[in-house]
Amino acid sequence: MRCQHCGKLTVVHTTGKGDEFTLRCTHCRGYHKFTKAGHHGSGAVNYRVTKVEAEPAKSGGNSRV
Repeated sequence: MRCQHCGKLTVVHTTGKGDEFTLRCTHCRGYHKFTKAGHHGSGAVNYRVTKVEAEPAKSGGNSRV
């Protein structure tokens, strides 16, 4: 994948990741969201990649009041 933040190439292993996941670039630490967009003829999953500006919200109920 080519990072949409810094433009560098990053190797992404998507095996077993599911329908949707977020990945951080190893070069600039920018976030990308991967969304399942179908399958290739070989059976491999095709993902749509979008740039995420801020760190994704983490679920777990640790919000401060």
